Amino acid sequence: QVAMLEMSLYILISTVSFGLVYWGVGGCCAEEDHKFWYDVFFAFQTFTTIGYGGLSPDKDSFAVNALVFIHGIHNLFVTTIFAGIVYTKFMRPRWHYIFARYATI
Repeated sequence: QVAMLEMSLYILISTVSFGLVYWGVGGCCAEEDHKFWYDVFFAFQTFTTIGYGGLSPDKDSFAVNALVFIHGIHNLFVTTIFAGIVYTKFMRPRWHYIFARYATI
């Protein structure tokens, strides 16, 4: 349970952090009314690979596209690590060795 809480907290912190980075470079999208929460939603959409609905990266901004690339690589590593953690948490051996008292030849 603690590992799941820590992973959820990391996803939240990572999403807000990347939202701040997108906001710092002028926004992820070419929007007239640039808002911070648009960048956070964009970061979450990028993390979860839901896809780009109403928000998509600005095709004319190299900085935004470079950040999307870095964010995507980060997400691949995090998803792989989290999948490994979840797998090891739920994987338990279901059999045991039984040794004989005397060896048979």
